[in-house]
Amino acid sequence: MSRKNFWDLLLCLGLCYCFGSSCTKDSPEKPLPPALGKLNELTVVMDTVWWQGSIGNQVRQRYAAAFPFVSPAQPLFNLQYLSPNRFLTNPRFLAQRNCLVVIRKYSANPQEQALAKIIESRLSQEQLKQWRDNQAFAIDKVWADPQRVMVIAVSDEKQVASLWEQYYPMMYQKIRENEVPIHESTLFRKKPDEALNRKIWEKHKIDLDLPKGTQLLSAIDSVSWLHYPYPDGGGNLWILIRHTTVAEQIQAGKAPEATLRGIMQRTPAPNALGGGGLIQIETKNPALFASTIRYQKTIPATEWRGLWSLGNGNGPFLIQLPDFPPGAPVLLAGFLDSKNSNQAEKLLELQFLLQRQRTETKP
Repeated sequence: MSRKNFWDLLLCLGLCYCFGSSCTKDSPEKPLPPALGKLNELTVVMDTVWWQGSIGNQVRQRYAAAFPFVSPAQPLFNLQYLSPNRFLTNPRFLAQRNCLVVIRKYSANPQEQALAKIIESRLSQEQLKQWRDNQAFAIDKVWADPQRVMVIAVSDEKQVASLWEQYYPMMYQKIRENEVPIHESTLFRKKPDEALNRKIWEKHKIDLDLPKGTQLLSAIDSVSWLHYPYPDGGGNLWILIRHTTVAEQIQAGKAPEATLRGIMQRTPAPNALGGGGLIQIETKNPALFASTIRYQKTIPATEWRGLWSLGNGNGPFLIQLPDFPPGAPVLLAGFLDSKNSNQAEKLLELQFLLQRQRTETKP
């Protein structure tokens, strides 16, 4: 069989695979295989020359950079590079959970051309417009479920650099959203502690779905402290839930560092956390990082990330102050200790836990 005929056959098989068994008239669609890949894993598919050149360097600089505030150092993503040829000819590669495909729409390379046609065949009308207009976008469940394939479709190499700088933050967020099922099978592999979550709801009107094994250390006035010891000696997570004022919530957006320092100076930790007392927030080396995020895509929130210390305890933290509930905002904080293994994964898990809270009334 000639090389051209081989890739024509592969394209045909790929199209049939994309549409399940819809190549057979009136036959039911086959379910996709389960996605493979762990948290923080990203498969990158592009031309080998591109990967070895400036485009590959840009991807590595952004997505293989060190995860902030984590020691020992861990990358944002563990990158796996594959050429279009290797990607298409191995079912395990096709089933990877998170993929980034940088592709020429009209390539002389038969492998890249076959991949481009398979992707194009899976696009909605809106995505077809993005495809024609040289934009980046996400498509789900192409070869596996749950799977997210981020696509940068271009006509030539020059277009990749500008599109990359424009779209890499959006693509990062889309990839993280696709990791929700992993979080639900790790921190939430134990059923939620219904009794504890009921107490937290009655006191703070928020629902975090805290897992079994979480301990309520103290609940005084508008402040609650909780402790979750990770199984198998994997370290500790301390959770702070604290009512704030609307003025503090507004001030957090204007002067985030001063606002957080003031809140923590009025919120002593229990004895179980470093012997108790006031948690120190590192603001210089490394600098405290503050940003504005959105809960459920609509609710604004101030988020802080950095390092904390108290007594002989220290580690990374994540703190969020959403404009919710209306008129009575609640600060949510998580403090990991330095003994935690896989700190990057646990910080992502913590972010998912804090943003999992629901805004509707508890039944």
